[in-house]
Formats: sequence, C-alpha cells, structure tokens
Amino acid sequence: MAAEMITPVDELTGMPLSVATPLQDLSRHKSEVANWHHLYHPSTAAELQSLGGNALRNSRVQLLPVKQHNAGKYNYHTYYKGPILPLADDEFTQFRLCVLSCAGYLPDKVIDMEGAVPIERLMTAGELKYLRRAPLPEKVTSVELRRYLAIHELARGEPLGDMEVKRLTNEGRAKFRERNETQAILSDNNFRYAYEPIRDFFKDYALRQPLDHLSEPLVDEFLHTKKIERHHYLGHLLLTEKSEVATESFEMQYRDAHKAGRLHPLMPTMPHNLVDDKLGNRAYKEEIIFPEMAERLLLSA
Repeated sequence: MAAEMITPVDELTGMPLSVATPLQDLSRHKSEVANWHHLYHPSTAAELQSLGGNALRNSRVQLLPVKQHNAGKYNYHTYYKGPILPLADDEFTQFRLCVLSCAGYLPDKVIDMEGAVPIERLMTAGELKYLRRAPLPEKVTSVELRRYLAIHELARGEPLGDMEVKRLTNEGRAKFRERNETQAILSDNNFRYAYEPIRDFFKDYALRQPLDHLSEPLVDEFLHTKKIERHHYLGHLLLTEKSEVATESFEMQYRDAHKAGRLHPLMPTMPHNLVDDKLGNRAYKEEIIFPEMAERLLLSA
C-alpha cells in the first residue's frame, strides 16, 4: 500500500522524529540486515534539491534494521511519506535544522515500529544513554588512501617511488584513523551526517551574512593588506563574525537544548562555534573560504 502518513516532528524544533531501534551496534551488520534511513525524505522532493535542501537531507541519517526501515511487512516507508519539509528557498530553517543535527540534537520522542501500527512515544532513559555512547570508529577506506597519495603525487609533479608510497600510505592511514576516532567520540550510535554537503551549505550561508556593524577600515584592511598573517587573522575574525550573525536568531533555542541535555554533551555551548568548526580546518579556510569571502565583499562594496 502507498504510504499516507506524514512523519511526525519534534514540537520544539520541527526535526523529524527518529525510529526506536534495538540497543545494539547495527554498524556490525551487513546491508541486508541494517541500512541507512534519511529522516528528511523523499529524495526526489523539490524542497531537497537546492544546496540547503541537499545539506538538510544529509544532516540526519539513521541506521535501522531493514525490517523497520524498508523491507519488513510493516516498515517505516509502508506508513510514512515523509515530514513536511521547509520550502526550497527557506534557507534559514534549513540552516537551523542542519546546525541542530550536527550538534546531535535528539527529540524526546521516537516512532515505535514494533507493534501492529507505529506509535509516537517518549524516548526511554536507556535509549538515550545508548545513543549517546560513542560508536565504533569508521574504518579507513582504500579510496581515501588513494586520494591522499594522488594529492601528494600531484604536489611533487612526478610519480611516487615504492618507498614513498609505503611511507605516505602509513602516514595517511594514521591521520584518517585519528580523525575517525575523534569523530566517533563526537557522534551518537546509529546516527551520522554527510560532512561535505553541510560544509558547502554552511560556507555559502555564512558568507552571505552582513558585516554592517563592523568598521569599514577593518574590512578594507582584510581586502588590501599585503601582510599574509594579518590577512589571515582578519579573515578568521570576519568569518567568526559572520557565523555569529548567521546563528544569533536561534542561539537561545540551541543553548536551551544544550542545557536540557538534548545535544551531544561534547558539543560547544554556542552555535556559532559549531558552525565555525564545520567550515573546515584552518588551512581550508585560508586557502578556500577567505578568497571567496574577499570576492563577495568586493562585489558588495
């Protein structure tokens, strides 16, 4: 039968409710046992085709047993056609929901699929405790290592020797393993988000925020100084300011959720700090974001 029910959402934030799952690490299972459920769906919805819509779709993905997700007789998609989505041009709502997802916001209710019909119920203390337990780190993939080698080979301008390939492979594996372990500590069991769509949307949204309250000489110095260290210092200052402007209208909602224990306990207490972190590391900001920010500031002058 065709799904007819609208996915229920959290009353405080508008985030779709997740599905109650067994208290076990589903990542150990193969895809025929457990697979990933995008809480913002369907994928073909017009509201999810924009930069912000794509980020929103990828901001909250839950690992579910297939019998609950899309293969059992009474699975989620048998009943639910999806939540009411923000309009494609409602970038503020898309941005707010993405920030909360990245912060690990968990609504106090879940959809229980264990009975004859799905029901909404409160998440139990045991479920919350389990979800907040750090999952196993993801494995380093061969694709990541090949890309790492390709970047170094391109930088050298010549093929890498066997000893260099071995050294860089070990170096890359160590770096990616450390990254994955850090990410696991900041994650919830059976949930994830796709980083690049989030980063690209956050960058675009943050860079479009005004800087009217900052002095014109400060912006002018960022655009025209020949001192690279000063340029970088001002760039970080301006980007942080833009992140603050982008999040100030829902800062209280974020802080209240943090105090109530609805966010991951290791998340920053202020939303602009989370956005600043998701915009990338220092090198990415200085090499990729600052030139684009400078171009946009010049065009708006």
